[in-house]
Parts: sequence; C-alpha cells; structure tokens
Amino acid sequence: MPGNHTCFFEAQTGMLSDGTPARTFKTVLDDLATITRNTCTHPESGVTFPMTTSPNPLQQKALDLLGTITL
Repeated sequence: MPGNHTCFFEAQTGMLSDGTPARTFKTVLDDLATITRNTCTHPESGVTFPMTTSPNPLQQKALDLLGTITL
C-alpha cells in the first residue's frame, strides 16, 4: 500500500516526502506562538498602533491549512 510506505518512511526518517521535517501538532503550535502583535508608539506624536510580525513560510502554510477547516 502506498500510504503505509509513506508513513513508514516518515516515521523512520523524520522527514516528509518533500524533504521537510515531519512535525507534531505541538511543534506547529509552538512555532505559531512566535507570531506576535506588538503595540508601537510613534516617537513624535505618541500615537500607538498595533504591528503583527509576518509569518515565515512554514507558519503561513499552517495558517492556510487551519483556514480550510470548517466546523
């Protein structure tokens, strides 16, 4: 069965078929937790505004996949 072979390969190597490291749900959540929303203050006017860090490609892929979930 192709599916079983793929799972065996991933379990043995810790790598997905595309060469990226296999990750657990916890490690994905830990990585997503590094996206932060900071409150910045303009030095002259004192106006505050939020600034969110940009996700890296793996974080963006996880966010895209999470966006496909329907309840």
